[in-house]
Amino acid sequence: MYPLLAVLSSPLLGCGAAPELPDAPGPGFDVEEKSTCGPTVDYIEIEDAEAIYQDWAGPVGLSVWTRGTESRADDVDWCSGGLIAPNLFMTAGHCSFSCAQTDVWFGYQLDGGAIDPSSVEAYACEELVEMDQSQTDFAIIRLSGEPGASWGWFELDFRTPAVGEELAVIGHPGSDRPKKLSLGPVTSNGRTTVSYRADTEGGSSGSPVLDASGRYVAVHTNGGCTGRFPELGANYGRRVDYIRANFSVLADYDFFDQSASDAPEADDAFGSAVVSGDFDCDGVDDVAVAAPGQGGGAGAVSLRYGSATGLDATAEDWLISSTGAVGEGFGLALAAGDIDGDGCDELAVGAPSAEVGGLAAGAVELAWGGASGLSAPTRLEAGDFGGVAAEG
Repeated sequence: MYPLLAVLSSPLLGCGAAPELPDAPGPGFDVEEKSTCGPTVDYIEIEDAEAIYQDWAGPVGLSVWTRGTESRADDVDWCSGGLIAPNLFMTAGHCSFSCAQTDVWFGYQLDGGAIDPSSVEAYACEELVEMDQSQTDFAIIRLSGEPGASWGWFELDFRTPAVGEELAVIGHPGSDRPKKLSLGPVTSNGRTTVSYRADTEGGSSGSPVLDASGRYVAVHTNGGCTGRFPELGANYGRRVDYIRANFSVLADYDFFDQSASDAPEADDAFGSAVVSGDFDCDGVDDVAVAAPGQGGGAGAVSLRYGSATGLDATAEDWLISSTGAVGEGFGLALAAGDIDGDGCDELAVGAPSAEVGGLAAGAVELAWGGASGLSAPTRLEAGDFGGVAAEG
């Protein structure tokens, strides 16, 4: 059994602080009992899961509510949840909490069979943005800092999953609570819910329920694989399409891919890096999205320009590297800022494997902002800054 990370008597942690390990875990609050959809519990520790699930697991956090001030384990309640924006965390509404007494911890998972406390970051709750504890059963809280900068965040998928479609539930179940994965098919959809045969138990409530592309389709809320015939039951959660249709916090949320002007392909890695800036000097931020695998590995950056009515996700411009060479990693890093002080932001695009003098030393491509948008990028290498190119 692995100890729960908690700070039971000290003040709440700030942005990205590493919590200390107490001697033993508390019993927790989550009302859900163990709900195993079959003869065995089929959890997979995240460190043992396929690489794609490990990639998805970063934004999943353990929310901990310290109810009292005494250093007692039974003062701690917990649930699971996931980031849906750099500092917005969604969980189950029945995970009742006081924001002033709540932290969310990221990275609480096994690494080499043990938990490394130095790898765990805690962020304090700053605001309860929206919550419903009735039939919708969800809560969204705003966290201190921007944990998404380190751990990423999920895209939401506003659709009804198909019966038979496999879903992934990633959360912090059970008495030990390191992050785990459970997989299972969709069995049915209700007016507000989706049901699935993926194992859950106390601590799982609030876990992101993800589709085959890693998009967040539901918030896990209830167990249903209990009783005499668990093989006939299903666990379930609240679909995000219903939350969006009935609550303002997600009303303006949307996602897009590169399909506005180019068909998505395997390994495009669209969304590997995202940055915003006012590239066309109109006073409204625009968005640059990297796809380093685009064009067979040559890489590209998608540009969507903002306006007074919002981001136009249907109109898209592309930046490609000045060389068009494959394998440079063009777009693996993005940065925006007004370099020349003219009021227009420039865009810097990293190409860490670009060849310089016969060496894979890396380069940066700089696109200048202006009234008509970004210019074609110009390459900058180590020699342009007085350095010397070196491999790697």
